[in-house]
This record gives sequence, C-alpha cells and structure tokens, in this order.
Amino acid sequence: MKKKIMTALAGTLFLMLTCSSFALAGNIPITPFEMRTPYGTDINVLGTQVNELDWVPGSGLAVNANAVGPGGAGNVIEFLYQLKLVNIIDINGHNLTTPTLNGQVPVHATPYEFTVIGRMWEETDTLGSPAVVFTLASDPTGGLKPNILEIYADVYDGFGTALVPTPGLQANVSAGAGFRDGVLVLRATPIELNSVFYVTDTNWNGVLDNQDYGTGSVFTIYQVEFFDPAFFTFPSTSDPLLIQIQFDGTLTLPPAGVETQTMWDGTVPDYYTGLLDGTTPFNTEDLLIKVDGNSHFFVFVPSPPLECRMTGGGVTEDGEILLPALDKKGIPIEGTVAEADDEMAEVLDSTVDRYQFGGQVGAPTASQPQPYGEWTHHQQKGPFGKFTFHAGTASAPEGTEIDLVTCSDPGFCNPARPALAKQIDFEGVGTFKNVQSGPLKGEVVPDNNKVKLTLHWFRVHVEDIGEPGPGGKQPKSEDCTHVIGTPVVPENGDCENCPDVYQIEIHESADPASDVIYSVGGFIDNGNLQIHPPIK
Repeated sequence: MKKKIMTALAGTLFLMLTCSSFALAGNIPITPFEMRTPYGTDINVLGTQVNELDWVPGSGLAVNANAVGPGGAGNVIEFLYQLKLVNIIDINGHNLTTPTLNGQVPVHATPYEFTVIGRMWEETDTLGSPAVVFTLASDPTGGLKPNILEIYADVYDGFGTALVPTPGLQANVSAGAGFRDGVLVLRATPIELNSVFYVTDTNWNGVLDNQDYGTGSVFTIYQVEFFDPAFFTFPSTSDPLLIQIQFDGTLTLPPAGVETQTMWDGTVPDYYTGLLDGTTPFNTEDLLIKVDGNSHFFVFVPSPPLECRMTGGGVTEDGEILLPALDKKGIPIEGTVAEADDEMAEVLDSTVDRYQFGGQVGAPTASQPQPYGEWTHHQQKGPFGKFTFHAGTASAPEGTEIDLVTCSDPGFCNPARPALAKQIDFEGVGTFKNVQSGPLKGEVVPDNNKVKLTLHWFRVHVEDIGEPGPGGKQPKSEDCTHVIGTPVVPENGDCENCPDVYQIEIHESADPASDVIYSVGGFIDNGNLQIHPPIK
C-alpha cells in the first residue's frame, strides 16, 4: 500500500528555529554576541560570550499532511512549530542559563522565557522509499499565512518590567499557549530549506500515523528582518538585513513528550492517538512530530571585490594572435607584425578581420586609484576596414576613460602567472582616433576625421589561462572544452588545454545600452595576456 508522504514536511518547520555549526557560504558566525533578559540584565555576567541558543524539544505539526493523498512531487503542506529556549551556550560550550530561565513562580523572583513560533510551507522535491525530501515553498494563501519565524521574550510572574510592560502566560507546549505573548524581539523569514524524513510503517496499516516510527533532519536559513537591540547586540553589525539565522535539527515520530492539543495559531491537531488494540479511531489528517535543535546567528559579509591588473598585447587574424613588439608602457607598436612575419601578412585575406590590441589596465597608484589604464585596439584589415580605437587616462581625448574594472574567477592556472583572479573585465568610454576605411567611416568620425571625435562605450573581456611558449605561441588544444565567460576549472584541464582569451565590443555611442557596432575576439593563438596582483 502507498504511504502518505507529507509527514516529512514537519522536518522543515524544525529547521526554521535553529542554526548549526555549518555556516552559510559568504557568512561568518557572530561569535560571541550579547543577549539580555526581559529584566535588562545580561544573560552572561561577562556580557558578550553568548554563542548558541538551545531550544527545548517542542512540537511541529504538518497540517492536513495525511489528507493530501498518496505521495508525489509537488505537494505543498503547512508546517507549524512552537518551542521555548532551554539552554544558552557560551563560546566555551558552557551553559549560561540560571534557574530563572523558565523558572517557577513564586520560587524564583525573576522568572522569564524566550519562545519561538513559526510557519513553513514545504513542497515535496523528491520522493523515495522510505525517504522523502522537502524544500521551501511560497505561501499559497497570498500572504494570509506567510512563512515566518518569531522570537518572543516574556515574564509571567504577574508583574511587568521596563522591557516587557505586560506579563504573559508561561509557555505550555501541550496547550499551545504562551508562545507569542510578551514582546516580539526578532522576526525572520526562511530563505532556504532542505529536509529529509524517513518513515517505517510499523503497524502495517498503509497509513502514515503516530503509531509509525520516523526520523529526519532539517537545514534552514532565515533572513532577519527585525531585532530588538534591548535584547540582542551583534558586534558585527546593527543592520538586521545583514544577519541570518541557521538552523539544523532532528525530527522524531512519534512525538514522545510533546503531545499537543493546540498550536500557537489556534490550530487543533487531528492526528492518530489510537491504542495498539485499535479501539481508538484513526484521525490522521495531521501529523505531529517532535522537533529539537540549536540556533546560531550569522552576519552576511559580502566578499570583498577582487583587485588585479592586466598587461598584454597581440595581433589577431580571425581569432589568432601574432605577438607584436611592445613599447615600455606595454602598448603594441603599430606595424610591427608585418615586419615580424611578412609571410603571414601576405596570406591574410581581406575577408578576415585582423586587429592589434594591447595596453595595461587596473594598475592603481597612490595618485591614480583603480580603475585606471590605457587600452588601444587597432583594426588593421578586413570587413570592418581600418581604424584605431583608444581609451585611457593619459594623452587621451577629453571624456575617454576606463570606468570599471572587474576581476573575477579566484585562483590561477599553472603555469599562468599566479594572481588573485583568472578573468578581468573592463569597460568605459573611448574614441575612434582614425577611421581610414570600412563601414564605420563617415559614421563614427564624419567628414574624414575633420570634426570632433565621437565617444563610444566599450567592453573588454580577458582570461589569463595559459602561458605562451617560444615565439609567443599559445595553441588551443582539441581537448579544450572551456566555455568563454564561465569559470576556469583547472581540474577539467582548462589550464593545460586552453589559451588566453581576448574579446572586445564597441557601442554606437557613449551610452552603455546603445547598439554594438563592432565585436571581435575569442581564444588567442599567439600572444601574451597576463593578470597580475594589484600594485599596493
């Protein structure tokens, strides 16, 4: 008989509340942080040593999970959960809690609690037997029941405090009461979810119920939208949008110790509570699961932009580069290719674009920070005719400059020069200094160069993959499968089998959104393009 698979969704809910030691990529743990009670006192006498929050095992309810029908991909279930804080762990693994956390009245003079509630919509991603995988789904109610995570701080001794003016009820898992009174101290939204749940049909009835056994795990990332600085202080930032919560947890069926008659939102669970002799009816629309886990806070730290500089030059014939002579600034010396290789120059056909390029880009100095550089592209022959295009900051017409330099693809190829990046893109405004022939004559520089030069946006992409051998040769192997513009993967042989890359496009005007009027480039066959570490 087919089992109903919605039970696995319960795992997702649990994930929303807690975080594990596994940090989200690009984030760093906020360790330690400061946390205060509703009475305004530090959780730890040292004040700033809190590392981890441990939530007491509570209940998670997959609403109507077993009424959906036999399992399949694409089913969406609402998962509710309610938990309360039981332990506060410092950076050395010590528990900072005192008897006043969840303390009894009137035994303790200052009892307090932190509680958490949440809702998660979960979708069946893959179905296996006996494992089910769930991922985060959007709210199908149009905002009436959003995905949320909320943490409340409360006192319940009949007297309020400055931080919690109105005392609430002590949280009760079974009754579903006391979880969202007090003061809201943090709100977050789930942005990533992965949950796996395994179920065994123990009583062989073909129905997923609380007589079965199940275990699971969950991993969820929450984006913090709001937190109360009276209760939390994160030394890395005060901006909630830079803070995320990560939650790992375990799921258990049956939910021993967390039998629940009501959830925080008023939902009355309808799940199987029958005896083994079958004298109690099967009520299996909902599935109740025990959830347990810990939480950490992380601050989102955008990776700092890579910095680099690039030098090089070449002459290309139909995507193949013949190494020219360069001056002291790394600029190709015009006409040297014909002198270096007369035979090749004679073979070139007028149907093939041949162009010379080179310069240096992104080499900051104390007086000239990045972006910076000079770049010249000289179309020598072919369908586009003959012209020179230049951009830079020295000896350049007013208005031409390299505006943006982006270094990417961290790492380097061996034997290419070790640097912080394997790819560089730069763009800005340049001008056609001389248009002698071709379709651009009379358009980009009207009246045969006798009027003011027009300005044009341009973009260049370079990849430093290999190093040239003797004579500047850099042949492309048949084994080169690298796609230009995608990350260079040394493990795939990109560095060994692929040459460097040069591409340029020039636009109709100085507007970056204007039409492209010239575009050439690709893998080079001979040349020298090198990406270097920045000059500091």
